[in-house]
Amino acid sequence: MRSTGPLVSIIVPAYNSGEFISKVIDSALNQTYRNAEIVVVDDGSTDNTREILDPYIQNRQIRYFYHSNAGHGAARNRGIEHSRGEFICFLDHDDLMIPDSVESRLSAFEKYPGLEFVFTDCRKVFVNDIGEERVYRERDLHEAGFLHTIPDTCIDEQGDGIYIFNRELSSSLLLWCFIWIGAVMIRKGVFEKAGLFDESLRVSPDYDLWIRISFLSQIGFLDKCTAIYRTNSGSMSKNQVALLSENIKIREKYLKGASELEGSYRKKLKDLLGTMFFSKGYLLMQSELHKESKHDFVNSIKYSPLHFRSYVFLLLSLLPDMCVHLLRKGKEYVGVGLRK
Repeated sequence: MRSTGPLVSIIVPAYNSGEFISKVIDSALNQTYRNAEIVVVDDGSTDNTREILDPYIQNRQIRYFYHSNAGHGAARNRGIEHSRGEFICFLDHDDLMIPDSVESRLSAFEKYPGLEFVFTDCRKVFVNDIGEERVYRERDLHEAGFLHTIPDTCIDEQGDGIYIFNRELSSSLLLWCFIWIGAVMIRKGVFEKAGLFDESLRVSPDYDLWIRISFLSQIGFLDKCTAIYRTNSGSMSKNQVALLSENIKIREKYLKGASELEGSYRKKLKDLLGTMFFSKGYLLMQSELHKESKHDFVNSIKYSPLHFRSYVFLLLSLLPDMCVHLLRKGKEYVGVGLRK
């Protein structure tokens, strides 16, 4: 156990988290690094979250704040405002920290004092409807080939499993969101430069913030699993249309505003946006909202003019409802199914 060093604030946004919250808090309390505070921001829960947290509050093991429901971005911002630590970590209401999670991340800052942001690898676990857990990636970024996927030119220095990146990492981050919020540690002062989470983004405010930080601060990667990402059938990430919409919005903002983005990356980003718009339009088609998909197929063509399927589906989106319904019930059309 280590009890000396800078104060670390672990921010836990919670919304109707009664089922998981005690395990989450216990994982934060059982850290090998002891100089940490746990800041829980209750985002307007209507279940028994407060009741379960009450013993922790009474024993002064956590600092608890309640506010009306405004989304994870707003809850995290309130947590940052209430935090007293020099460093900030985030732990969502159904995820877990490995016992040496805080100590491991803090060691990267101690080895490289110029760092302002560190992220690590994580374990991915699926929890089914009866609470059974299944590990589907023991080391997510390692198994995804993260260090082999990003260009070597992004890395300025490396040693002891720590990789120090330059600003070129921003370009890779725009193409692939490889930073998970449960695996980061941030110097609190960074928020004065980069700003807080964009509260208008309800699904991916963390991704937008990471991009902003990557343009301004030195970022490090610790090639070690420090946290457990738990997903379940009720996860918000299941709303793929909302997820795609926000990720498109974020990438379009930086495509238009990042003049320093190299030509090759700009082309890759445009191709990616074309694919994302097509995927969103196709999902709308599957949900029988084919009239709403027209805009997405038009934008897919704008970014990827050679994407043949976008032209086909744009024409389909203009058909009367009955025609589209009949096509869905028929065989595959131009190689892509229109099944319900």
